[in-house]
Amino acid sequence: MRSHNIPEWYIDSCQKIQYMFPKAHAVAYTISSLRIAWFKVYHPEAYYCAYFTVRASEFDSTLMCQPPHEVRRIRRELGGKGRLDVREQRIYYILELVEEMQQRKIEFLPISIEKSAANEFYSPCTGQIVPPLSAIPGVSAAQAEQIVQAREESPFVTQDDLAHRANVGPAVLQALQEAGSMPDLPVSDQIEIFSLLEA
Repeated sequence: MRSHNIPEWYIDSCQKIQYMFPKAHAVAYTISSLRIAWFKVYHPEAYYCAYFTVRASEFDSTLMCQPPHEVRRIRRELGGKGRLDVREQRIYYILELVEEMQQRKIEFLPISIEKSAANEFYSPCTGQIVPPLSAIPGVSAAQAEQIVQAREESPFVTQDDLAHRANVGPAVLQALQEAGSMPDLPVSDQIEIFSLLEA
């Protein structure tokens, strides 16, 4: 160090320090940070899909899949509360990222029992991200897996068919309905006699 004109006080300080952060760790963190930044800049959909998938258990579609002004309002409302508990802090940071994503003209498509994956976010094309079924409050990761597995066997004909084949209860069906994830799926395949008379 002396050959490079490092001041004596610095050399003395270094000799007193028992442990210093290893260079290998610093390099590993730097490389990891560069990779993340590269994806965020050049492949933003992949970055956001990965980020939200890792934090899928904290992702609430009723809060996050809103228009930009609504996401901003919810985030400001949370920020104005003062002290946030751990869950609220995580939601706040996710909302921050959702707002950033929307400013970059990337949007969430509606959650769909026909197209959404069970637990992973994916991007079908530039500027769009499809949230998973498990992002719906009231639908667990295991239930979402059952729905996707039943869907792969054959498309759902009715909501009763979905409930029977995916082995999900009325609470999950209601959560799916409230999320708008099955807009064209009739409740059952029974035909009312009055609907025949109207035709």
